[in-house]
Amino acid sequence: YIAGLMDGEGTIDFQKNYRHNRDNVPYLNIRVRITLTEKSAFVLESLNASFGGFLEYRDKAKIYKDHQNWQPAVTWNLTGSRAYGLLQNIKNHLLIKKNQAEFAMKYYYLSLIKQFRVNILSKNEIKFSSFD
Repeated sequence: YIAGLMDGEGTIDFQKNYRHNRDNVPYLNIRVRITLTEKSAFVLESLNASFGGFLEYRDKAKIYKDHQNWQPAVTWNLTGSRAYGLLQNIKNHLLIKKNQAEFAMKYYYLSLIKQFRVNILSKNEIKFSSFD
């Protein structure tokens, strides 16, 4: 069920963060997000209770005047080791986002064992380098 939600309504991406204890050095963290309308919030609230993470409640119709027909939405966010654990559990059931999940998991694992470093050069450009 979760794999189907991820394939249909989910996003697997990277979130740029800063290490505040290391001169604000930026780093990338894996992130999993699923967004549903507020009417289905109970599904994401259940996932949040089971797997952790955090929920965002938004009503974009109040923000964007040209989208008054948009319904309020809820987004479940999961990052780092929790995102990795979820992806590990659902990857074999993903049909559409399986390659994205495998890439994110490989990135997370390699960065965890410090096999490579990510340098964020600009908003749209990153560089991978080894720790050699």
